[in-house]
Amino acid sequence: MAYKEKLAHLLSDIQSLEMLVRGMQEEDDLSALSFARAGNWAYAVLEKLKALENEQMQQLHIRLVEQQEELNHLQALTEQYQKKAEERQQVLLQAQKAYEEPVQVETPAPLPEEEAPQMEEKAEEPVPPVAEKPNVVLQDVLAKQTMTDFRKAFSLNDRFRFRRELFGGDEARMNQTIADLNAMTSLDEAKRYLQERMAWDWQDEATSDFIKLLEKRFI
Repeated sequence: MAYKEKLAHLLSDIQSLEMLVRGMQEEDDLSALSFARAGNWAYAVLEKLKALENEQMQQLHIRLVEQQEELNHLQALTEQYQKKAEERQQVLLQAQKAYEEPVQVETPAPLPEEEAPQMEEKAEEPVPPVAEKPNVVLQDVLAKQTMTDFRKAFSLNDRFRFRRELFGGDEARMNQTIADLNAMTSLDEAKRYLQERMAWDWQDEATSDFIKLLEKRFI
């Protein structure tokens, strides 16, 4: 029964109790039956009020639990993104160090003194130019970084969606599945694992999107 409908029933009981009490005011000799009827109506009103209060408390508890889960998830994502930022910072530092490292040019050894007269008879050969330092492009360095953690393929919306539609809202089960997939070395092995362990509808859109992200893990 909807919450508003329950309130409507409660209001009807209160009105009935009010009419009963007003009728008792007009009686000259109040009977025990009248008091019993009034007590029953009052008890029914109190019980419905108590039931509504319990329902509200349960809904509040559910919302608090959901909000706590969201906070825990956001905290985990924050830690994940912070770790990812630190890894990218290390890559940038390595690329910058490689770019700034001076080119080592070998100096030819001096000729022996007895060969010096031969140098006077030969035409002076041009000195080859020093090879220029190759231009290191940071995007090329970053592009070579392999995505070793399947979690990095998920956006926040993806994570909520897959947890709800593929794992029945079970955060621990989803995390364990991702950890198992991270330990695998090929896409075929990962697909066999999912087919054997997960009773998914492979024509479902959520399943298809999950597999597409999984394929990026092994590219």
